[in-house]
Amino acid sequence: MFCKASGGKINWNKSRGFWVSPNSWPLWRPNADFQWVPNGRAVKYLGFLVGVEIQKNQQLEQVKDKIRKKLRLWASVKLSLAGRVVVVNHILLATMWYSLACWMLDKDCIKNIKAMVRGFLWSGRDHESASAKVAWSCLIKAKNQGGLGMVDPVHQSKALLGKLVVRSLQPGPEL
Repeated sequence: MFCKASGGKINWNKSRGFWVSPNSWPLWRPNADFQWVPNGRAVKYLGFLVGVEIQKNQQLEQVKDKIRKKLRLWASVKLSLAGRVVVVNHILLATMWYSLACWMLDKDCIKNIKAMVRGFLWSGRDHESASAKVAWSCLIKAKNQGGLGMVDPVHQSKALLGKLVVRSLQPGPEL
């Protein structure tokens, strides 16, 4: 049906399917190379882990690991506080914006990410937990309001998911 409607062709060698019904496993296969992904297993789709009944920490650990890797690289560079804020906004936190456009982070993940960011921001290192010199609520304020202009992951996540709602309400030929 997809091929008829779009004029495209599905590459069955690269395609994977998720069976979401609680009933029996499907017997249907479009060809020998097609695979059904079992519940609880994840596959990468455009760099993002997707699956049915996968553990949330599978997705969250991927995001945190990407931030940690970038943090290790930038911790070796001597930066001013303003430079570290730029790195946090445009490199460290930007790593998760793509993921946040699809799902919300849980409180523990946000807490861990904030701790990593705060440690880097105040110590300039990747492994130290540094006591904050300013409250998080002040850090995320705009510069003209006395803050550092950092992007808050919670607000950004809501904004990115809100775009889906706005897009769904706009008139257009597509469903």
